[in-house]
Amino acid sequence: MEDCRAPEGTQDEEDLGFFARFLYPAPTPSYTADSFPDELLWVPKDLKACPDPAAVPLEDCVPCLFLPYRSARFLFFFLHGNAEDIGKCHTFCTVLREQFQVNVLAVEYPGYGLSPGPCSEAGILANVFAAFQFVVQCLEWPLDSVKVFGRSLGTAPALAIAAKYDVGGLILVSPFLSIQSVCRETLGVFSSLVTDRFVNFDKMPHVTSPTLIVHGKKDSLVPVTHGRQLHEMCRARKMFVAPEAMEHNTSLMSEPNYFVMPMLQFFALPDYIFEDICVPDWAYRKKRQEWNPPLSRPSMPSVRGVMKPLPFHDGDSGTADDLHPSERVNCVVAALARLPSDARQRDEIFAELDASVSFIFDHMLDSLPLEDVLTRPRVKGSVGAGPEPPTQTGECSEVGGLAQSSGIIVDLRDVFRQQEGQGDVVNEESLPEDWVVR
Repeated sequence: MEDCRAPEGTQDEEDLGFFARFLYPAPTPSYTADSFPDELLWVPKDLKACPDPAAVPLEDCVPCLFLPYRSARFLFFFLHGNAEDIGKCHTFCTVLREQFQVNVLAVEYPGYGLSPGPCSEAGILANVFAAFQFVVQCLEWPLDSVKVFGRSLGTAPALAIAAKYDVGGLILVSPFLSIQSVCRETLGVFSSLVTDRFVNFDKMPHVTSPTLIVHGKKDSLVPVTHGRQLHEMCRARKMFVAPEAMEHNTSLMSEPNYFVMPMLQFFALPDYIFEDICVPDWAYRKKRQEWNPPLSRPSMPSVRGVMKPLPFHDGDSGTADDLHPSERVNCVVAALARLPSDARQRDEIFAELDASVSFIFDHMLDSLPLEDVLTRPRVKGSVGAGPEPPTQTGECSEVGGLAQSSGIIVDLRDVFRQQEGQGDVVNEESLPEDWVVR
C-alpha cells in the first residue's frame, strides 16, 4: 500500500508575521456542516493511525467536496486558489463535472471553510496528501484515472502530488515559481524578508504526467512568465496555453479557448467505465454522527437494476421509463456489457433492451432531432435537451475575488466535428497561436 503522506521538511509560518494574511487570505466560511449533506466528506488526516475512521473527531478531518458522475472513468482532484473555500467553488466544480463528465473531489485547506487551524505550507500539504490517500486507498481509484487540477495557490500542492505520483494528468492554472518569486513582483526588495515556500520550480522537473498549463497574459498578480518557465522546465508531455485577454481571476468558462478546448484537445475526455465510485459510509457524517448517504451505493446491483439506474445527481430516484433518451442509450450499453451466463436472465435483459431500443427510436422520430437524442443532459446555459441539475449556490457569479463558472457548457459534438483525431493525439496545425504543445 502506497504511502500518501505529505513530504517532510516543510516549514512552519511563525516567521511570516503579517505576511501570513497576505499569503493566505482565507475568506469567511461560505458553508456549514449542513450545506452539502450528500456531497460533503470528512476525511481523517491520518488514515493509517485510525482503525475506526468513523470515530475520528471532525476537527481531525479534512472537509472535502465530492461530486460523482455516473460511469465516469476520471476523477478530478481539485485544489482551489486563495480567497475561496470549497463552498465558493461548488458551482465551478459542478460545471467541471458536467462539462467533462468526470468525478470531482475538492479539498479544503487549514484555516479555510470548516477546516480548523492556521494555514501554512505544511498544513496545506498535510490536508491535500490525506485526501489523496483517501482517493487511492479508500476509494481505490487507479492513479492513471486521477487528474490533479490546481489553480493559483492550489498549483503548489498539485505539483507536490504530481512530482511524487504518476497520475493520469496535471492541470495548472495561473501557477507560480515560488512564494518568494510572487512576493518579488509586488514587494520588491522586501520580498527577501519572506522565507521561500512552495518552491514549484524544484518540483516541476520531477513530473512525469501529461501536463496542461493555462496562464493569462493579462495576469497582474502572477505574471505569465511564471507559467511559461514552468512549462519549459516540464519534461513530460505538455501543453502551454496563454490566452491574450485572460487575467488572474478571469472565469475559465467565459471563453472556450481559455480552458475547455485545450482540455478536450490535450486529454482524452470524456471517458467511461461501467463502475461507480463507492464512498464508505463513515466519510459522510452530519456533525459528529455517522450518516449513511444516498451516494454510498454499489454500481448496477442487479440484472433489472441495469435498466432501472441509480439516483441522479439530485438524489431523485427514477425508472427506465423516466429517462432521457441519451440515458436510455447508456443503460443499453451497460446491459450489453453485463450479460449473465444464465439463459433465462439473458432473455429478460434482451426483452428490456428491445423495449428500450424501440422507445429510443420512437422518441427520435416523433419528438426530437437525432442530435438532441444523442446529447447528454447538461447544466443551465448549455445547448441540447435534458434536465438541469440543481446547484447549491444558485447562479454562477464572481465571488471572493476568484473566477467562478459562467455556467456555459461547450457542446462536445462541435469539438468532435473539429478534431481530426481522437484520444490524446493533438493536431498542432489546427491549434491557436497561443497554444504550445510539446
